[in-house]
Amino acid sequence: MSKELLFTVDKHDCEWSYFRAAGHGGQHRDKTSNAVRCTHKPSGASATCQEYREQHRNKQIAFRKVAESKEFQAWARIEAQKKMGIQAEIERKVDEMMKPEHIKVEYGIL
Repeated sequence: MSKELLFTVDKHDCEWSYFRAAGHGGQHRDKTSNAVRCTHKPSGASATCQEYREQHRNKQIAFRKVAESKEFQAWARIEAQKKMGIQAEIERKVDEMMKPEHIKVEYGIL
């Protein structure tokens, strides 16, 4: 079975914001905006990193945290299903099962 690339996500798919990190670190930390927040809009996943003095390193880690988040993983799964044509079949089955003739309601007296 061969693998096929379904879609890619890169830094251009995210919204980036930079701010000054809080906490210890001295003068350098107080003067530079090296903390990073990465937000992937389609999935709603967001992550921050302020561990390092270098902005580019914090940016890499924030992007990785977004990719590892539950929100992003769920979005990626749905996107892959859409690209493979599976999503339409799943939605059709759900719609079929939600028809009134398939729904069973049971009740009892307590």
